[in-house]
Amino acid sequence: MGVAAKAQPILRAALYARFSSDIQKDRSIEDQFTELERAVKRLGFKIDKRHYYADRGVSATSLFERPGLTRDLLGAARRGEIDVVLVEATDRLAVPIRSIWLTVSSFTTLNCLRLPVRSPTCN
Repeated sequence: MGVAAKAQPILRAALYARFSSDIQKDRSIEDQFTELERAVKRLGFKIDKRHYYADRGVSATSLFERPGLTRDLLGAARRGEIDVVLVEATDRLAVPIRSIWLTVSSFTTLNCLRLPVRSPTCN
């Protein structure tokens, strides 16, 4: 008599998009979300429209002026509403290595995995 395999829970995803300059426009956010939605489907995650977060026209060099990331997205992670954060690339979260480390460690502390969709893990 075999042991039934335990079903793995479906991870609840949040999507984060950002653009920083006058060269990039709001359309960039929509394009990033479209790519991230494809990754959600491919990876079998669950997504809720309440968990789409963005910062428009803000540089990745500062974490302080990005309410989409620091207040909204990290707030959802603190409340246990999400299990994984998808970003188009790590530079959407932060650019200086110290900021990347702080951001990733914040999600890790909250038991929330961060995945850039342009990485071998997600492709």
